[in-house]
Amino acid sequence: MKAYASICTYVESSLIADGNVERMTMLHDKYVTFVQEHIPGYSTDQFRTARMKECLVNHFGNRIKFWLPSRRFTSELVYAADLDTGEAVQTAYEAAASDDRVLADAATILRREHPSQLRQQ
Repeated sequence: MKAYASICTYVESSLIADGNVERMTMLHDKYVTFVQEHIPGYSTDQFRTARMKECLVNHFGNRIKFWLPSRRFTSELVYAADLDTGEAVQTAYEAAASDDRVLADAATILRREHPSQLRQQ
């Protein structure tokens, strides 16, 4: 499926090549947004974050790692395996969250939650 291929391309370039960190929920949201934009009417209700993680592990193997932050109700982080430790990744991710990043994440959520309202405007 093209949506999954787009996520793999993103992980390859942004996480593995550039050393960025991403929350699994945001990768899932990118997937859902891609599907909604390119395959109208297709349901992604059954595609959970855990399923995406499984697919990523199968695709990338030991090239990526996951870290579950200590705060409750916080999504797992995914990052390149050659980064040092999960705690360092969590700290770096939280410190690097810029206004642009927050806005981009908010826009992704809005597109997913209210796609028809955004298209009408």
